[in-house]
Amino acid sequence: MRRILLKCSLVAFLFALSFQGYSQAQRETPLEVGPLGGVPGPVRPIKPPPAIASLLPHDAQVRVVEHTRMRSSGEITVLYDLLEHPEDDPEEKEQNTHIVVVDAGKIAKDFGTLDEDCDLGGFEQLRLHDDAYGAIVAFRCAGDRAQSEFFLLHSDGTGYVAESIADTGTGRIEILETNPAEIRIWSADVDHDTCIWCEQHYSVYVYAWEGAKFVLKSKKVTSKKYLPIERTQHPIVRAATPPSSRS
Repeated sequence: MRRILLKCSLVAFLFALSFQGYSQAQRETPLEVGPLGGVPGPVRPIKPPPAIASLLPHDAQVRVVEHTRMRSSGEITVLYDLLEHPEDDPEEKEQNTHIVVVDAGKIAKDFGTLDEDCDLGGFEQLRLHDDAYGAIVAFRCAGDRAQSEFFLLHSDGTGYVAESIADTGTGRIEILETNPAEIRIWSADVDHDTCIWCEQHYSVYVYAWEGAKFVLKSKKVTSKKYLPIERTQHPIVRAATPPSSRS
């Protein structure tokens, strides 16, 4: 039995190791603002290794294949786009982003699509606390892509989970390099009677990782106005932190 477990552990380790540093080229989708609002820029799907491709739908447009560390043994997180028909209108087509976690050559968790009719905005890993890691996935939603949604992928000790972090207006998340993790969430205070993509004041929320979730620590509204494209062009960024806040 011990030899079998050791062999399985070795296979899982080698599988994860073989994908370390694999393509991260599609982690962020460019965005432009036109007459109809935000328009995602063109992206070129990546070609996944055969071991990954064999686990996905044949028409999957793969965006991300990345070695992650949500569990100590490591795993492969895959994001892919799939053209689908909405249930309420079979003649229409939507391109939705799906997320799967692969461990030891098998799909350990299939999250499906976290939100329908949204474009992948970005994907970024972060350290939550000590040796606990997770990943943030950003989506741009609504017809004019003025709605920004963020999810946290991580392990709860028994499996993989996806939890909503924020639902914002033309927002972004800034990852502060602290231990435990802190994030700043920017959300436009949009006046819907005026131009959504014009300059807006922003609410800025600071959350800290406590136990097994992010807890709100502070909130402020900016005195300055920002163009939404300046905030949401890069929906997930790493921000500088004061030396006193670093571990």
